[in-house]
Amino acid sequence: MGVALVMDKAHVDRNETPLHRFMGVDLELAPGVLVPREETELLGRTSLGLIEGRAESPLVIDMCCGSGNLALAIATHRPAAR
Repeated sequence: MGVALVMDKAHVDRNETPLHRFMGVDLELAPGVLVPREETELLGRTSLGLIEGRAESPLVIDMCCGSGNLALAIATHRPAAR
């Protein structure tokens, strides 16, 4: 099973750690984890637009969709989301 980690830019040496930027979040993808596609970023940005202004703490579910990149990106852009 793959794992994605949100990396603090201050502690990342880009020459040693392979990172993928997704919706403004740096992800370190484990071997075997698929790199999120541009279409997935479109889905994430569309999702953010849909939850904007609807609820203070929207409930967002990312069910077994890969690296968890959507949940991490939404949590980064909407910290009150659960």
